[in-house]
Amino acid sequence: MRIRNLLALLLLVVAMIGAPVASAQVKLAVVDVEKALADFKKTQQEVDRINAYATEKRANIDNRNADYQALTSKMVKLDNTVRNEANPEAMRLEAQKELDGLAQARVAKAREIEDATRRADQELLLMRQDMEKMLMKEVNAVVDQIGQEEGVDMIFDKSFLPQSRKNILFTSSKIIDLTDRVIAKLNAG
Repeated sequence: MRIRNLLALLLLVVAMIGAPVASAQVKLAVVDVEKALADFKKTQQEVDRINAYATEKRANIDNRNADYQALTSKMVKLDNTVRNEANPEAMRLEAQKELDGLAQARVAKAREIEDATRRADQELLLMRQDMEKMLMKEVNAVVDQIGQEEGVDMIFDKSFLPQSRKNILFTSSKIIDLTDRVIAKLNAG
């Protein structure tokens, strides 16, 4: 009797697992994340902010380069004074002494420019990465919210799908494109 109950229970479980589920359909949607980011007002604001910072850093480095060029020009004049044998020996020695000091200052200025350029590049890279993370976080939050409102099971980023659609055999009209709603919601906030 016990074996018969176990066998009946086992058959019931197998029947339940094997039964087709007619009502379970997956609801799909797509979002062009690349377009959403491009059309998001905040993206341009952040890009403008980073560009302004880059311009400021570039001006600082340009000023340092101008100082470097001024040192170089002064060194050329002093070198001409040192090489001109018609100049008095004392004048040539004084010019050589000043030239040696400027050479050291020029090397230090070159290092300073190199360090400032490297720091600016690193800062700008970090700013861009932080901007991308922040913007994607906002886009993802809106996509999630709209997806939940629509009862969507899966949302794909269509900006990564092949533009020629050669690898896509069929696209159903039932697949919802949420891109415009995402952009509108991003720009409304």
